[in-house]
Amino acid sequence: MAKGYALYKGEKLLTIGTVKEIAKEMGVSGTTIRKYKNPSYIERTKDSSSAMRLVELRKEYALYKGDDLLSIGTLTEISEDMGVKIDSLLYYATPTYSMRNSEERGRRLVQLDFDVE
Repeated sequence: MAKGYALYKGEKLLTIGTVKEIAKEMGVSGTTIRKYKNPSYIERTKDSSSAMRLVELRKEYALYKGDDLLSIGTLTEISEDMGVKIDSLLYYATPTYSMRNSEERGRRLVQLDFDVE
């Protein structure tokens, strides 16, 4: 699965998507888009209000047991909060786990929309 990014010009959000999607929308190459997250580019343009910057979006999840929300956050955050391995959390999102466990008793991991870091 491709990573999600947000492209900003100064403080204005221009678009959200993969590098390929953003490049196509902006009419430039993926290499051009990727340079906007390069630390040396960011340092050179930090004082410019029109500088472009590419911010990686982080994936957030919600962990449920039946209708009860147990935890919300990144996989690492939920893993630490619940004391469960990340592999186990990912297993909760599989069709196999759903078939083996009831809706009320089993845990469900749901990916939420992207959130800007």
